[in-house]
Amino acid sequence: MDCELCQAPAGQVLHEDDHLKVLLVDEEGYPGFCRVIWKAHVKEMTDLSACDRLHLLDWVHYVEAALLHCMQADKINLASLGNMVPHLHWHVIPRFADDAHFPAPIWAAARRQSAPRAWPQLAEQLRRQLAAAQTHCWLDYQIQVDQVPDGLEGADLACYRFFAESGLSWAVDSVDADGRHWLALRRCGPDGTKQVDSLRLEPGSYRLLPCPRPYQAGRLR
Repeated sequence: MDCELCQAPAGQVLHEDDHLKVLLVDEEGYPGFCRVIWKAHVKEMTDLSACDRLHLLDWVHYVEAALLHCMQADKINLASLGNMVPHLHWHVIPRFADDAHFPAPIWAAARRQSAPRAWPQLAEQLRRQLAAAQTHCWLDYQIQVDQVPDGLEGADLACYRFFAESGLSWAVDSVDADGRHWLALRRCGPDGTKQVDSLRLEPGSYRLLPCPRPYQAGRLR
């Protein structure tokens, strides 16, 4: 398939997982221009499952937040076009009041010469922000564990059995960069001591369920 986004899209990789990659691209006059590219060759957001749409939009949000933190932009523009390259991707573009096109979109006619700007080591700064941002996200679903994988033993087996046998749905405590979910079991011992057992769920052992209100994820391990 002759698709530049399926093959080797240009840019510095800021994040990559099984489903998408985030690139910092070299766009003249627009430092910090990022693309969030879905790896599978699909055209529209509606081609994705609900879980995949959430994952993609979470990463668009993470990139926006990282750019605002690192660059103190006046505005962030988000765009998903794909008219020329019909492969699902989002542009995340930091804007400044004195850039060449502001307040118009960057694809409009230029209004002025862009003010020169330089951000040394911007890629590394963004990588650090993205690594931190993904550990705290708002989730609009819960997890129901419905299967205990083979090969588990000890505390992992006990923790898995508790979540699976309860039949309850649980708030997610964190999501890894590769999209795997963590649950935490908070226990109070006979002597009053509190303990947290965290469990990284295996693919296929759980389901996503909608929940009536969002939960904030945060790493507990």
